[in-house]
Amino acid sequence: LALLLAASWGRVLGCDDILKEIKRNTGFLKAQGQTSTDKHSSMQAVFDYSWQLLSEIEQATLRKLAVFRGGFDRAAASAVTGADLTIIARLVDNALIERISNNRYQIHELLRQYLQDRLEEAKEDQATYDIHLAYYTGLAEQAETQLLQEQQYTWIDQLKLEIDNFSNALEWSLENPNPARLKLGLQTLTATERLWTLPLLTKTGFGYLFRLLALVSDNQFQSTYARGLNLAGWLSFLLENLPESRQYTAQALQIGLLTHDLRLVADAYYIQSLEAFYRKEFKTAQSYAQQALDGYREINYTPGIAQALDSLGRCEMYSGNLSAAMPDLTDALDLARKLGDVRTQYSTLRGLGELATFGPQIDLQQARAYLQEALE
Repeated sequence: LALLLAASWGRVLGCDDILKEIKRNTGFLKAQGQTSTDKHSSMQAVFDYSWQLLSEIEQATLRKLAVFRGGFDRAAASAVTGADLTIIARLVDNALIERISNNRYQIHELLRQYLQDRLEEAKEDQATYDIHLAYYTGLAEQAETQLLQEQQYTWIDQLKLEIDNFSNALEWSLENPNPARLKLGLQTLTATERLWTLPLLTKTGFGYLFRLLALVSDNQFQSTYARGLNLAGWLSFLLENLPESRQYTAQALQIGLLTHDLRLVADAYYIQSLEAFYRKEFKTAQSYAQQALDGYREINYTPGIAQALDSLGRCEMYSGNLSAAMPDLTDALDLARKLGDVRTQYSTLRGLGELATFGPQIDLQQARAYLQEALE
């Protein structure tokens, strides 16, 4: 029916314009000149008819599902709507939601727009979007430690499925700002920093971070704000905006030193070591990496120690201190393997491969072994 109603506008509008009108208003999809209330006269009438057949609890569940984008799993649906599996099953049976994989569901966009209107009519939109934001912040924080361990790429794949939901939650915090929402937005981003450092997501992550930081003052939830500054520095570095990267990490470093937050300080020095290395200022980068390593060791933060050793070893290698580079890179690899941190393992194996190709003891066979393992 939707296709037929959309096609009827083809003599007046192009396909792009029809799509824009549909996104603007689902009521656009109705028979032209039709004044009948017949349930097939428009998509609005179809949805109204189906809506009236639902129980109150089914209506309440369905309209709250309008906050999701790109699908949702059963845990998310239950957390946001309070519905149990029986209600979800009835909505699936009535073809109002669709199961698209083993534990994932979706709602057609036209129906989602209709449900959004019902959610607003019930004056439940703000509360539901707040619950949605809190749920995805919680998911991000649950993923945080996992993104540094053996299952990190499994978690990254899971988080990629939720990109649209993360984006929707972040947009809610930005478009309806208050301190609680802004803090949750920053926590969502900083907890999933490894997700946003992926090349296809770096620009998107930085865009959200830039907007959030602009709405927060440095005396609001300082630790969360400063973590956001460090992540902004890292993403700026990946986007090759080096002056901006230095500015962000300098701000984070200042807050970390004032509040005696050793993790913040070490993170700032680590990112600065990457940025200085990229500029080929290897001695400066080595100094930053050493300070990062000292900070991580003081708080016994093993993932940070592994990353800092990797950075330090590379700086030593390019500064010509090959005898120091080998044990640091080897220690970094050992720690990364114990953690299951595949990304740090890959970086360190590449460094060891490079180290084996030059210097007084060239070992091309060993270099090949390191690089082959990195590729695997």
